[in-house]
Amino acid sequence: MKTIDYNLKDILKGVSYEHFLIPQFQRRFRWKNSQVKLLIDSIARNYPIGSLLMLARNPDFPLQSRSVEAEINDSPDDVDSDSDFSSEIFYILDGQQRLTSIARVFLNADPHLNYYFDLRRMLMNFDKEDSGWIVTRRRGKKEHKRKDNNRLLRADVVLNQEETDVFVAEYIEDSGDFPDFSKQEARQAAARIKGVFETIRNYKVPIVVLDSDAPLESVCRVFETINSTGTRLTTFDLAVARFYPDPDLRELWDEGKDAYPILERFNVDGERALQVLSLWHSYEHQQFSEPTRSKLLSLPTEFIKHNWKQAVKSLADAYRWAEANGASPKLLPGHNILVSIAAFLILFPSFIDDPTKNFQSVLRRWYFCRALQQGARQAANYQIGLDFDALVDYANNNKPLETDEVRLSIQGIKKVNRAGDSRYKALHCIISLYTREDLLTGVPLDGNLEDHHIFPRSLTKRGIPRNKLDSIANRIIVTQKTNRLLGDTLPRKYFGDLRAQSIKDGTVGDLQRRLEQSMIPGNILHPDFLQQFEVERFDRFLTQRAGILLKRVEEIIGKSLIVTDSDDDIDE
Repeated sequence: MKTIDYNLKDILKGVSYEHFLIPQFQRRFRWKNSQVKLLIDSIARNYPIGSLLMLARNPDFPLQSRSVEAEINDSPDDVDSDSDFSSEIFYILDGQQRLTSIARVFLNADPHLNYYFDLRRMLMNFDKEDSGWIVTRRRGKKEHKRKDNNRLLRADVVLNQEETDVFVAEYIEDSGDFPDFSKQEARQAAARIKGVFETIRNYKVPIVVLDSDAPLESVCRVFETINSTGTRLTTFDLAVARFYPDPDLRELWDEGKDAYPILERFNVDGERALQVLSLWHSYEHQQFSEPTRSKLLSLPTEFIKHNWKQAVKSLADAYRWAEANGASPKLLPGHNILVSIAAFLILFPSFIDDPTKNFQSVLRRWYFCRALQQGARQAANYQIGLDFDALVDYANNNKPLETDEVRLSIQGIKKVNRAGDSRYKALHCIISLYTREDLLTGVPLDGNLEDHHIFPRSLTKRGIPRNKLDSIANRIIVTQKTNRLLGDTLPRKYFGDLRAQSIKDGTVGDLQRRLEQSMIPGNILHPDFLQQFEVERFDRFLTQRAGILLKRVEEIIGKSLIVTDSDDDIDE
């Protein structure tokens, strides 16, 4: 990688001769006219506009690309023989909006506008940090270099110093706009304008160039992190450009999401399908299964085309399995674990539904043990490979799926209160797994589900800390309608109403079942049932419910659960 400062003229030559290309995954040119003007004004004041990032083209790794979006009619002077742009081709990774703006202005290549510099405004307002001296006119049949009695000078002309000096002198001396100027004042005015144009001609733009033989992993990392607009460029974006047009991965992925809507609901990235294919391909070739970026981008084209649909279907099956085990789009413990499961299901399709193998419970225990690890994060590619190999070992060699110990305590569960925490997501899945009916209405839980605070957040006004109210032990899963209906109602009120209505309707048994599903402690008919929902007993209620949740965890992961007596297992 190297960083070199190039002057404006060399950059424009590179654009004109199509030595700069834009990868297809990059968005189209979107800058507004005001943004273009501000950029040009910054160049004229010799302000930094940031570096451009480019990748030298590697013939062994072509990317589908397009030219810079500028309508260039006249070729510039021949490219200097010692210019780095004389023969090499570069992909623009970051800076295409800036580069396109520069080309459209200084090559007179905007499809709809001509950019002009208002010489009078330059004299009057340039020192006031005002970009109003840059003006536009709609393109016509004739592209005049000067307009409005020579007051407007077309932007591309300023790159020619000799012609520009003549035009500036003629305007100041002959236009009649400065009748009171002495000869000395006219010369000084011309010098000020010429100085601005000289700054433009000498302006240098730093360009960071990644070598064509740069490691693919490095290139992928750059693609994911450099975009300054906030749009993350993913490995899948790079793969789309890498393999286009045969296959067109973007089109294939869109078709897959149409066929399996669960992929859209869980916001699954197309890279996951490539990871599944990579695990599959590695297994067939007896290689370690780590689905690195370079492996994804080096997959044989025919292998992708032949197996894509199967990989997408299996990926959807894995997400359906996770959903059946309590996962939701907003609170999914991890995408990467499901990649390993999806690839495994392709190779061993009968395992998941074979009752003799008891694989459902084995897989569930392994899945939740992974998700419940303290400080767990989405696994790296290396961990995906380890997970896949462990599943394959289980199927091929009857080797038990190893599960790490999960250390939990009642006090620790009470302190799990951040939705971004993997333990919160895993415990939320367990609550969802056991909750099959809406607590208020009894309807099956399906569709738009929401988290409800049993003791509402509004109780912060009565001195209960927010972190306690946000505890996973203070959450139940209900329909969106029920969540809106309950709102900030205190539990003493709505549980009292539910209890009275069930006694009146003779449906106490149904309500008790729903309470047990939602892990609400107590017997609905016990005289003291409603007292647990008094605000003063909130902490005691939280402890009781955390204890029930701890038992549910034990039912799923068995001996892998180590119940501790302290809260050391949870980070504050």
